[in-house]
Amino acid sequence: MLQVETSLYEYFLHRTYSCYPKLPRTRGFQHACIGAREIIDKFCCCRNVFFTATGRPGAIPAESFNRLPDGAILANAGHFSWEIDLAELRRRAVTVERFREWVELFTLEDGRRITLLAQGEMLNLAGGGGNPIETMDLGFALQAQSLAYLTVHHRDLPHGPQPVPGEINATVARWMVENLSRRGSSK
Repeated sequence: MLQVETSLYEYFLHRTYSCYPKLPRTRGFQHACIGAREIIDKFCCCRNVFFTATGRPGAIPAESFNRLPDGAILANAGHFSWEIDLAELRRRAVTVERFREWVELFTLEDGRRITLLAQGEMLNLAGGGGNPIETMDLGFALQAQSLAYLTVHHRDLPHGPQPVPGEINATVARWMVENLSRRGSSK
């Protein structure tokens, strides 16, 4: 795990438990993410690698570029490139060098260099060739089984988002392992 990931993870956990001690871990983490700008402010000047995965516009806003160190790397693991203020980054750049289709180096007026991966799009899709079919199969199986469950049990469930039931997770995981085992033994 990169140092920035460890630090952000520890910061999220601390913030989650100190600010939202009575919430379940996932709910507390969601609330902690709402304060993502505070986290960017805290880490902008002392870390080099920033991955967004919020789904929220402006997770790395224009004002953060003033505090990024020379050599900072920006990447998006969320669903939308709007998580990084790309228009402002391009506006501030005096030069932009493209090293590969998905690696750009922006040199700012003060000489600091910022590397952007995959043009701010989802890194695994735009820069990494996408998800393997097995990952897509797993996601679709979980979605289909969850929808079937909701169809049968909707009257018994509270309104709002629902976690994937444990029995569905276990069943889909078993199917996946069985399928991968069969495929592996036929090679």
